[in-house]
Amino acid sequence: MPSVRTAGGNETVAPHQIGVREFSDYALVIDARSPREYVEDHLPLAVNLPVVNDDQYAEVGTRHKSDKHGPTWSASSIPFGTSPTRSSR
Repeated sequence: MPSVRTAGGNETVAPHQIGVREFSDYALVIDARSPREYVEDHLPLAVNLPVVNDDQYAEVGTRHKSDKHGPTWSASSIPFGTSPTRSSR
């Protein structure tokens, strides 16, 4: 059985000790990554509820490459009344 190190790093605990269960124990597994990432790979039966759409995902990557310490995305960059997950296509 795999083990997990605690934040202090002094103790090793098993997943069941911190409440980690098998995926089949959950009624729903949500994958919040972009649709593009979800299509590339996801857990079996996971539902994709993306936080950002594919265009926003690409923009975040571009901005991160040019300024690794700057903000890449913020709520203020979303026009009022729109959803960050709604594609403009």
